[in-house]
Amino acid sequence: LALSPEIWEVKHKELRENTGLPLVKRSSGGDGWRRQCYWMETLVKNWARGQLSHTRMRVHQKKVLCVSYDPQRNFAATSSADASIKVWDMSNLFLWRLVKTLPSPSRQALCWSVLLHGRRLLVAGYSDGTATLWNLEKGTVERQLLTKAGTVYCMRSSGSLLVIGCRDKTALIVDMRKFEVLHRLTEHGGEVYAVEIDDQATTVYTGSRDAIVRQWSVHAGYCTRMVHFPHPIMGLSFGKGLLSVAAGEYAYLIDASSLSKIRTFSGHIRRVEAVVLCCRPHPSNRDIVMTSAKDGLVIIHDASTGQRIKELFTRRQGKVVSMAATRSRLLAVCGRSLYQWRFDAPSMFSC
Repeated sequence: LALSPEIWEVKHKELRENTGLPLVKRSSGGDGWRRQCYWMETLVKNWARGQLSHTRMRVHQKKVLCVSYDPQRNFAATSSADASIKVWDMSNLFLWRLVKTLPSPSRQALCWSVLLHGRRLLVAGYSDGTATLWNLEKGTVERQLLTKAGTVYCMRSSGSLLVIGCRDKTALIVDMRKFEVLHRLTEHGGEVYAVEIDDQATTVYTGSRDAIVRQWSVHAGYCTRMVHFPHPIMGLSFGKGLLSVAAGEYAYLIDASSLSKIRTFSGHIRRVEAVVLCCRPHPSNRDIVMTSAKDGLVIIHDASTGQRIKELFTRRQGKVVSMAATRSRLLAVCGRSLYQWRFDAPSMFSC
């Protein structure tokens, strides 16, 4: 009975339902079902022991442009060059369930930035200069904002405020309740590739192609400070009164109030595309800065010392264009795939 193909096939079906693991092409006979069952059980055991540190899944037919993650619901949203947005339920660690697919309002408009907001809302910024507020439960458009500033490159939200960075050298501060523009920030000399907002929603930070990071007052709508960098600004990340900046092949850590430079992080051979500042992720007891670049490499740095803790490679050597992180996991997109790393794996923070 132990060699019966029917028994192994039933066990294989039960494992697939419990774990969500995909079906792999099996060899002929019952031995193929048996090997797949052993493979599934080994993956589950390794993940439980912390020996398996990352998973990967192809989520779109064309390259993925950005990713956003909501840790409260374990939902992730990805936008792609196939002009669609997909929302994923990531409760299952091995196979993520597709919750909703949102089409582009216009066939020629690509979504360059996506942001999960609250329990049922998603904000998408398109190449035709529109910002669209989607209702995830109904799959319909609730409101639409015409920015009149070109492609929407980036977005961040805090409370009822939304900050948008656009191609026309402009950043917008938007009231999420009415979905109306409160201030237009127009002092940059290049495209605004990165925006950030502090936890109290009183200060906005913008980074542009003109290699300048500017600090703005939300209530007054004017620039209070600025700092120059040697290369265009591609990413910003705020946390605990600190601001991490991606410029050229380097990332920088600066004080969020005075904009004074504290530390420089290196290790990439091509331009850094995204940076994430994560404060004391579990089980590490230190702040970390994660950078991803066009060399297909994700590097974890110690924010206090500047030393490299870990180098993470994607299987396909390509541009890692977007990241999202919480205290438990890191998400990164490369090509058509979404990668997930878990911070509680013992090998994640070993030198």
